Amino acid sequence: MSFILSRFNSSSALVVKRLLTILLLKRNYHAILKLSAISSLSAIPLAAISLRSLSLFSTGNKLSSMDMKIRQEIVHDVLELYSSHATSTSFRHYAEDAKFEDPLQYSANLSSVKSAFYSLEKIFKRSQVLEYQTDFDSEPNCIKIHLKTKYEWKLVSKETIIESTILLYLNDKQQIVRHEERWNGKEISNAETSFMGRIKEV
Repeated sequence: MSFILSRFNSSSALVVKRLLTILLLKRNYHAILKLSAISSLSAIPLAAISLRSLSLFSTGNKLSSMDMKIRQEIVHDVLELYSSHATSTSFRHYAEDAKFEDPLQYSANLSSVKSAFYSLEKIFKRSQVLEYQTDFDSEPNCIKIHLKTKYEWKLVSKETIIESTILLYLNDKQQIVRHEERWNGKEISNAETSFMGRIKEV
C-alpha cells in the first residue's frame, strides 16, 4: 500500500488509502493491482480515479495474469495517446495491420494510425483526459474505454470537450487490430450503414 500511496501527494493519498482499505477488506487483489497501474499515469488527474472508474476493477471474465497485464498496459497507452503524449511505446500492442477509425478519418495500417495520433500535437495546444471508465468484460476480445477529453486548439482560443467510446478489438496475441472511436457512443457510418460511409470508404 505504501508503494502506491507514494505516487500521490498527502491529500490525494488519503483518498486512495480509503479506496485501498475497502479493496483489502473485500480481498479484491486484482483491483489493487489495477489501482497501482493507474497511479503510474502522471498525465491522468486524480479526479479521473472516481467511483465511476471502478468498472475497471470488474473481474467477470477470468483472464490470465499475463493477459490482464497486457490489457492494463493497453489502457495506459491509449490514455497517453488521448493526452497528446504519443511515443513509440504507445503503439507497442498494435498489430502491423491495425486499423483506426473515427467519424472523420480512417487509417488502414499501423503507420497511418501513428500519423493520426502524432498529428494531434500539431492541431491542439493540449489535450487532457478528464474522465475515463474501462470495461474489460462486455466482449471477450474487446476493451471498451469511455472517455471525456478536453482539447485546446492552437490557432484559436477555444476548448472542445468530446465524450467518446473507444473500442479496441484484439487478436489472439492480445494485439490491437482495430481501434474505433465513437463520438457520443454513436456507431460510425460505413458502407453498410450510410451513403456518407460509402464515400469515406471509397
